[in-house]
Amino acid sequence: MPRSHELVPEKRPLTVDFPDGIALHLVYRTRWFTSRKAQAINAARRQGDMSAGIADPLCALIESWDLLGDDDHPLPITPDTMLDLPEAIVVALERAIMRDIRRCHPLARRTATKATRIRMRPGDPSPMTHTPRTE
Repeated sequence: MPRSHELVPEKRPLTVDFPDGIALHLVYRTRWFTSRKAQAINAARRQGDMSAGIADPLCALIESWDLLGDDDHPLPITPDTMLDLPEAIVVALERAIMRDIRRCHPLARRTATKATRIRMRPGDPSPMTHTPRTE
């Protein structure tokens, strides 16, 4: 019988394509995001706590990235950095990671070992706060 850690890779590379051909490369921790954490994130967002609702989870998910500051030095992956980034970047990161997590589901057809490229489109719903429809 498989162990839970055998079903999902520990981390995964991801490329997020932004307009004008700019790409952000990152590695995220695939096993960090769980249903319990999703509940906590949603609760924090409902209370208006953007640190616990967005910044902290993204910092826990993202292991490394190649994002540079205006001074051409790598930006640290910290809650303060996330809260200071333009919201368009933060939302794009969140959406890209959540899409990739869903694509890497053990029952998905795609392999969970390849890097993925995600193209961000304006107006996509935020996946961390998406509530699945029940029929």
